[in-house]
Amino acid sequence: MRGEIGAAGVSADLAEVLEIAEIVEVLSDGAFDIRSHRGDGAPDPTGVVKGWAVDRAGDILSTGGVERFSLSAGGDVLVRGGRAAGVSWRIGVAHPDYGDAVALTLEADDLAVATSGTTQRGRHIVDGRTGAAADELLTLTVAGPSLARADGYATAAFAMGQPGVRWVGSLPGYAAAGITPYGRLITTRGLQQYQA
Repeated sequence: MRGEIGAAGVSADLAEVLEIAEIVEVLSDGAFDIRSHRGDGAPDPTGVVKGWAVDRAGDILSTGGVERFSLSAGGDVLVRGGRAAGVSWRIGVAHPDYGDAVALTLEADDLAVATSGTTQRGRHIVDGRTGAAADELLTLTVAGPSLARADGYATAAFAMGQPGVRWVGSLPGYAAAGITPYGRLITTRGLQQYQA
């Protein structure tokens, strides 16, 4: 971990969050950069910390013997074990233009799903390579095994625009769907296994 991020004396939890952020930054060639959101260059790991917290909550439930659960945090979802024996969880991805509509429905027993976009907070995602606010997509959703990584990958891919959908598709175990300003849904081949 680089010195400017990995300061000595941080908690193990914070060190883990910063490490995930660093991995996403490297894999995205800098499109994801936890220093790009603040003028002072201090790290702001909000692009991965929500997903990390939900992953940790899921670990606590699993360790406590809970086999089936669905956790949702601000639109990001972690499901484990199916709703019942032989019955998968159904995860609706909200349509960015129509608040009550679903753009995509996914089905899985064990899956993490994170969405980044402009719907809730406007143009707040910055491409770490250019410093410009991303606007080529309305939303980008990532599905995979870890919500912390899916969260970071969704932010990085959204910053990349349409090429970000393909980038997620190249990451082992992860799939993506993006929605353009014209309402076009772009998905990776790997997402088909989850589409209801």
